Amino acid sequence: MLNCYRPTPLIFGKDGGIKEPFLEDPKPLLKAFIDYYFASFYSPSPLVPEWIGPVLKRDRAALERKIHQSLSDFPGRSYDESLRWAFREMDDNVAPQILQKWGTSADQIYKEMNDAWF
Repeated sequence: MLNCYRPTPLIFGKDGGIKEPFLEDPKPLLKAFIDYYFASFYSPSPLVPEWIGPVLKRDRAALERKIHQSLSDFPGRSYDESLRWAFREMDDNVAPQILQKWGTSADQIYKEMNDAWF
């Protein structure tokens, strides 16, 4: 069986940086991620990498800026056309709705990692 539960350093491909594991038992985090995965079947998740930081900080203004940057019409801005389609008729209340509905999931899945590594 693979030693998937043994803490080993992680190597990031983009910059070659090495990060030490931030948790002793990965099972609760895995469970939280699987719960989040299944919740995303019923409501598409807005927790894209660019938006997670402002969601974790509950920073509405920063989240609104990131949303508009990600969904702008400039070529190459949006890496996910389905995300642009999902938010095509976005109103001014989308950031508070994301913070309210997805903030707890973001905390459960990303907060500990964000605090340890960033």
